[in-house]
Amino acid sequence: MPVSQQPGELAICLMGSAKKKPEVYNWIGKHGKAAIAEAIDDIFIMQMWEDLTDIGCRSIQLSKLMMDWMENNGISMQGNNYENLRMKFMRLKDAFRKSAGINISRGYKHEGKNSKKE
Repeated sequence: MPVSQQPGELAICLMGSAKKKPEVYNWIGKHGKAAIAEAIDDIFIMQMWEDLTDIGCRSIQLSKLMMDWMENNGISMQGNNYENLRMKFMRLKDAFRKSAGINISRGYKHEGKNSKKE
């Protein structure tokens, strides 16, 4: 018997096909759940990155931009949501800066491998 949705889990809709009806084939194992969670996290991160690194928003403070983004995406400001997302975004920015040598902060300067440091 498949396990039903547990607290803290996200309900998803399985697409049906002619050969396998979701009413019967609806069980997702531990590894499948982990793969779905990773895919959802990847999509979330890509969308957050795309929305918050828009070049047209560079003059706006990150805190204001982040709060507006959270509101537009239905994310509550309660608890540690803001701080958790801000830190997640900062880690992404730092990783991008280290791997690509490009700083996307306001007033940034290109930090490529061949650029001179002042």
